[in-house]
Amino acid sequence: MSTTIEKLTNALRQLGLIEGNSLIVHSSFRSLKPFDGGPLDVLRAIRSVIGPRGNIVLPAFNEILLCTNPSCAGCTGTKRALGAL
Repeated sequence: MSTTIEKLTNALRQLGLIEGNSLIVHSSFRSLKPFDGGPLDVLRAIRSVIGPRGNIVLPAFNEILLCTNPSCAGCTGTKRALGAL
């Protein structure tokens, strides 16, 4: 059974999210699957709960920052789905 935008919106409200809140979202879109929609639909669901005065904070990373191999020249050999959400 997949998660709908309506189910996600209801779950956010049940967690106590209300209009005007700020929310830090550090999540893998893949972890929400199966989800009826895309990453923008997740953000729309959050926005519908917190309203125009609320804030959504999303961490931004560069793939190179994730590499711990000092001899790596840009980590181009590994494809990551970073930043979908």
